[in-house]
Amino acid sequence: MRPGGPGADELTGREVEIIRLTALRKSNKAIGQALTISPRTVTTHLSNIYRKLAVSSRSELADQASGLLSAERYQTSPISFAAGNQPCD
Repeated sequence: MRPGGPGADELTGREVEIIRLTALRKSNKAIGQALTISPRTVTTHLSNIYRKLAVSSRSELADQASGLLSAERYQTSPISFAAGNQPCD
């Protein structure tokens, strides 16, 4: 299981992207623009993230984000592995 809460291993790639941008204190509008989705879609993703990680606010999410994102950094995606790239520390 990933660090960050009971449902952290169920996060989608898009949800992890949103967590990263939220941890950088981006607004829903800025996140939406960066990911070419609507701010309402960002809100929906955040609701799912809060439920999966058992948090209730952006600040709680930020508290858990550092451990979660550190773990993500060391995971190899199938795409990068298939391209011949090796994970680096």
